[in-house]
Order: sequence, then structure tokens, then C-alpha cells
Amino acid sequence: MPPQSSAQQNAAIHLDAPSQLDAELKMMLPIFEVPESEDTWERFEEALSRLAAIVRGSNHLPNIVQVLRKLRIPINNSMLTERTRLSRTAMALLDEVARSLGGRFDPLVDTFVPTIIKITTRANKVFVTAASSTLISIVVNTRSLNIIPLLGESLKNSAKTTRIAAADALLNFLLLDPPADQRIDAYGDIFEIAIRDGAVDPAPAVRELSRKLWDAYPAVFPHRRDRCEFLVIFCVSEQWYKC
Repeated sequence: MPPQSSAQQNAAIHLDAPSQLDAELKMMLPIFEVPESEDTWERFEEALSRLAAIVRGSNHLPNIVQVLRKLRIPINNSMLTERTRLSRTAMALLDEVARSLGGRFDPLVDTFVPTIIKITTRANKVFVTAASSTLISIVVNTRSLNIIPLLGESLKNSAKTTRIAAADALLNFLLLDPPADQRIDAYGDIFEIAIRDGAVDPAPAVRELSRKLWDAYPAVFPHRRDRCEFLVIFCVSEQWYKC
């Protein structure tokens, strides 16, 4: 099957009623009941591309999140495949979901974000780049604070690529315009740990992101000035000078 054209990729499918979306789901589920193989993966890709077009054109339907949850296994499995095109199509679907649903993506964070983070551990740069980009898109378009603890945990990962992706996504939270709402205060410790541990990370890219996190931190957490002073003294005395 040839790659989709730009027009096909940007197409939108407009459905008028929840029952029509349920009918689409009923047609898609059997496609994913068979194992992925050389003979089936292109059908998977076609179904995911169609789902992205439905999300793009019919995200107003009240059952859209429910349908995406029912398809969580094939979507996650497609992201995790070793087939580059299928994986990128699945991640492009999640990018579209984030752009189309915005804050309504929140119930899907625990369903899909851990899989995207897992992909950043891979050695293949194509997968890592696509996953990192998708992660940032979800942060910027959904502004879901529920992602922050997942990113904080990812900073402990042994994979340098995952620590870079997590730190970059955290930085994008601090750079949101308009800023994230005041509930972000509850996650201040996670950002402080990211700055502190990032300053001594063996990877120069993580140390550089730690520095950028510090630069953005005071504007978002101005009331934590005592912590700010501690962090800058610690970080300057450690390895930022090696960046």
C-alpha cells in the first residue's frame, strides 16, 4: 500500500451521532482481532488512519473517549510494533487525539502515555524522535497535569533518551502560554527534583534541560523562592559547568 497523500492524512470524517461512531468501532474491532503480520499490518494502519480522521472530524461526540479506550490494546500494540510506519501512524493518531480533544484527553493519560514513554527507551532514533514529539504534543495540547508524575518517574530511567524526553516534556509544561493553572503547585517537588537530579545527570542534554528548567521555574513557582535559592546554589556547584 502506498503512503497516504497529504490530503488523505489531513482528511476529516464527520459523524452526526454517537451511534455512527459505535458502528465505526464495530467495524474496526475485527480488524485487530488477528495477529499483526506481513499480511495484516497495512489493514491496521488503514484502520488507525481512519480513526484519526474520525477524531479530527467528530471529536464533539460524547462517546469518543469511550471508543478510544475500547481500542486501547490495538493502539498501544501498534505504537510498540517494530514496524516503523505502523508505529508512527499510531503515534500520529495520539497526536491528533491530543489536538482535537484538548483537556478532554485527561482520562486517556494513563491509557496511552506510559506506552509513548516506553518507546523513548529504544535505540532506534526514528522511534525515539516520534515518541518524544508525540509526548510534547500531548503536554502542549492537553495541558493535563496528570502527565507530570509519569514524567517524574521517567527521569529515573536508565535510558538516556527517556530522561531527555521526560525533561523536555516537563520544560514544555513550564513554558505553556498561557501558563498552566494553579493546580501545578502540587507538582512543584517533581520539577525541583528534575532540576536537582538533572544537574548531575551524566548526559549533557539532560544537564542542559535542567538548566532550562531552572530558568523557567521561578516564573511558575514564585512563592517557592527559598527552594529556588537552594536549587541554584546546588546546581551551580555541581555539573552545570560541564554542559
